[in-house]
Amino acid sequence: MKLASLLSVTALALGVFAADSDADSFARGGNKCRQPAKRKEWRTISRKDRKAFIDAVKCLQKPYEYGKTSGLSPKGDTPGIPAYNSKSSYFDDLVYAHMDSNNKDHFTARKHSMLTRWYLHTFHDALKQRCGYKGVLPYWNWSLDVANMTSAPVFDADPETGLGTFGTPLTDGAFKNSYRAYPTPHVINRTYTPYLFFGGGGIAIQNDTFPFNFPHRELAAPNVLAPDNINAIINGSVGNYTDFAFKIDGVRAQGPHNAAHLMMPGDISHPLWSPNDALFYLHHANIDCIWAKWQSANKKNKEPMEEG
Repeated sequence: MKLASLLSVTALALGVFAADSDADSFARGGNKCRQPAKRKEWRTISRKDRKAFIDAVKCLQKPYEYGKTSGLSPKGDTPGIPAYNSKSSYFDDLVYAHMDSNNKDHFTARKHSMLTRWYLHTFHDALKQRCGYKGVLPYWNWSLDVANMTSAPVFDADPETGLGTFGTPLTDGAFKNSYRAYPTPHVINRTYTPYLFFGGGGIAIQNDTFPFNFPHRELAAPNVLAPDNINAIINGSVGNYTDFAFKIDGVRAQGPHNAAHLMMPGDISHPLWSPNDALFYLHHANIDCIWAKWQSANKKNKEPMEEG
């Protein structure tokens, strides 16, 4: 898929958000991005920088002033989703854009990574343009935490710099009093289950999302997200982006993309409103990082997007 057509498809999926975007040098007509930002893994970021990121996210979550909206125009691509709430926030509008484009963007592994990369850019750009954020978009390398996932640094109760731990609803961290608009106003929920492909707190979501039997029900999230498995994905599929993207989603959705979502039953495990949880962006920034590593692993991986 050429860049122009990708941006066109994604602009439709995200409504008017692309119009607000501070385009990269490439999109402004340059031949390449000359000063690319280097993302940082969450555990390497200072307390000051964590707070700056969280403050910017909370800024984006502030309700619109009376009479003001982003101008989001839902496309109606996903029937049955909650009605659009024009009195919510820009952060919630991003969630709605994700819901509205769900039927187009999910279960299309080859396109999903590309569309999500633009979605991440839109989110990061909004943090900068609307909330004065100066930092990079952080990511969570969950492979570093497979030995003890619930002790991962992203699960932090600190009221200023923490993304929160677990609860229904969340009762700690910087977002414990933050209400999200969809599907109805609520504080986010987040729990943990390593065995995500059978039983557990996420079974209803799993059955609604994936109307088939998982072939490897015994798989645990730490196994799917283990460094050896991720490195095999990065070093495999030479010259074949379609195969790489398929492995990110996995056979019958049992790959790392879904494992990291579904191991945390709650908002982030739901296919529609998973971006309610700010951790969504750190998870997908890591998927994006894996894609970048795959592209760098072999010169044959630089360009292929269609058949290969």
